[in-house]
Amino acid sequence: MRTAVSLGLVVVALLAAIAVVGLPTIDRPVVDEAGVLTDEEEERITAAIIDHRRSTGVQIAVVLVPSTLPQPIEDLALELAESWDGGSRGQDDGILFLLAVQDQQVRLELGYGIEPYIPDAEARRILESGRDAFRAGEHGPGVLRVVEGIIARTAEIRPAERSDSTSGSGFRTKYLVIAVLGVGIGLLLWHLARRKAGQRNHPDRTPPRGDSP
Repeated sequence: MRTAVSLGLVVVALLAAIAVVGLPTIDRPVVDEAGVLTDEEEERITAAIIDHRRSTGVQIAVVLVPSTLPQPIEDLALELAESWDGGSRGQDDGILFLLAVQDQQVRLELGYGIEPYIPDAEARRILESGRDAFRAGEHGPGVLRVVEGIIARTAEIRPAERSDSTSGSGFRTKYLVIAVLGVGIGLLLWHLARRKAGQRNHPDRTPPRGDSP
């Protein structure tokens, strides 16, 4: 009994820790939850990310947190990437860079559209380019090196051309499916109501062959 209570308390404590940390909201190119970047460093990194976005369509987000514990950095990075849903629609060209300052851990999450440009070996090289700076506490220069490595590998990408006729087609398809389903359900209900009314009017009638008894 004591063991069960102890395990329960541990689970509650872990959940409370996760709730306190929360999931950072990515609402700008650089989200410094750790508070380790100077204003000048953040502005320089942000400017590089925005310029790259304009020329290539690739969207980069940089998130710095004090620690990811009790979660592994891989889990938090994936949660962040999924909640952010960055990149161009239909291109899957978002890139998330996560730095856990106290843990001295880094992680890159790449959209499927980026993977041909940054294979695993290249991703490791990009992360290694900033590791010495991170270990020395020079987080601004370290982040900038990682961002510059990402930009160099994706500089040849160009935004996909989209016509106005395809803009918003995902929403139109969703509404079309809902409308068709709505009409179909309405017709089915109307048919069942008529059939039920007919059975009440002719209770002794033998059902036609093929209908359910």
